[in-house]
Amino acid sequence: MRRWTQHQPRANHLLDADQFQREQVAHRGSMASLNRTQIPTALTTTMFKQNALHKVWRFTQAEQTRFKGTGVPGTQWECMTFNGNYTSGYQTILEQTLDDHKGGMTLLEWSGAAFCLGVQGKRNSTADRHAVERFISLRITVNGAVVAETLGIVAGIESFRLTGTALLPPGDLTVALQMKCTPPSSYDVLRDFTTNDSIMQYHVINNVLLALGRFR
Repeated sequence: MRRWTQHQPRANHLLDADQFQREQVAHRGSMASLNRTQIPTALTTTMFKQNALHKVWRFTQAEQTRFKGTGVPGTQWECMTFNGNYTSGYQTILEQTLDDHKGGMTLLEWSGAAFCLGVQGKRNSTADRHAVERFISLRITVNGAVVAETLGIVAGIESFRLTGTALLPPGDLTVALQMKCTPPSSYDVLRDFTTNDSIMQYHVINNVLLALGRFR
């Protein structure tokens, strides 16, 4: 039977003062007796190709600029204002390429802040009188496939963080950050009655896209 210690079992499992010392000496002697061919080789940068294990992509955008409103006051963001520059459905506000992706499990995270107009219209019909709900849906797609999606922001402004993972193929992959807002309605507040300025409806700012690919 193989012995793993330097002493035999003692009656009642008693220990003597020198037992620990003998164990340490035995382990130290075993390591010292190994030569260079027996010691496992430590990993070095020459043993694997660059980016063979992981790669990180990071993109930033101060604000979405694909939908810029016109006729807005100088103190207001130039954003979605329903003045012909925005329609319903998902709209891409930022596209980036994950260049030279090796293929494998990838973590994607989109963080930022979004604004949704807090002034809600009401239907005037006596038979159908209720608030018009507004919200922003957000999603991340890679080459057209949805990786993560959320209902997102309701009235007001708040920060968000959307995270998802996907098993992606190798190659240059296109990541799209998309938003979908409640479509315009005839009951919406569109312009300032006094100045005739377009009122901001939706906006996304401080966008950060982080992608982490792990490869075999």
